[in-house]
Amino acid sequence: MPGAPKRLRCEYLENPLGIDARSPRLSWWLDDDRPAEIQTAYRIIAASDPAQLDEESGDLWDTGRTESSATAHIAWAGTALRSRQRVYWKVRAFDSDGIGSAWSRAATFEMGLLDVDDWRARWIGSPMMGGKRTSAQVPALRRAFDLPQPPESARLYISALGIYDVEINGKRAIDFELAPGWTDYRKRVRYQVVDVTAHLVAGENVIGVLLGDGWYCGLLGESERQQ
Repeated sequence: MPGAPKRLRCEYLENPLGIDARSPRLSWWLDDDRPAEIQTAYRIIAASDPAQLDEESGDLWDTGRTESSATAHIAWAGTALRSRQRVYWKVRAFDSDGIGSAWSRAATFEMGLLDVDDWRARWIGSPMMGGKRTSAQVPALRRAFDLPQPPESARLYISALGIYDVEINGKRAIDFELAPGWTDYRKRVRYQVVDVTAHLVAGENVIGVLLGDGWYCGLLGESERQQ
C-alpha cells in the first residue's frame, strides 16, 4: 500500500495566506519507497470546514478518483473562490495496482484580495522628505486601538512604497525581510498577508510601522535618490 502523500503545497507554498490566483495550483509528494512505483490516479477533497475532511467530504471541491500521474500544478476546478476565503484540503494517491493510499494530512490556503473593491485601506505616510543624495529620517507610524476580547482570527494586509517593518504590542509581527519586494512601481505594488491573531489581546493594542526608502526612492549606485 502506498504511503500517504506529503509536502502538500498551494502555488509552491505551505499553508499560504493571500493567494491571488483564482485557480490556484496544488501539488504534493508521493511517499512510496517501492522501486519504479508510480501514481496512476488521485483524489482531492477541499472543504470550508476541516471537520468535513474527516468525513471524506468536500463542499468546495471533490475531484473523485482522477486517472492521472500528475502530482503538481493541479489547477483548482471547484467552487469559485472568494476574497479572504480559507480552504482546507487533502489528497490520496493510487498506485499502479489501483490501490489507494491513506489520506494525507490536511493542508490549508487562504485567498487574498481578488478585486479592487475589496481594498478598504488608504495609503498613509509621512511628510518627511530627504534630499537628492540624503535619505529622510526613518518615518515611524503608530496607532492604538481597543478590542473587547482577543480575536479568534486576525489578518494584517500590508504594503509600502519602499520597505517596511511592523510591530504589534512591541513584538515584531513579520518573519521576512525587505518587504514588500521590488516591483515596477508605475504598474503594481506587492502586499503581504500576515496572521497576527497571537499578537492581539483584549484591551489596548498598538501597531507600529517603520518605513525605509528601499527601491522606491533609495540610492542606487552613484545615481541620485529615486523619485
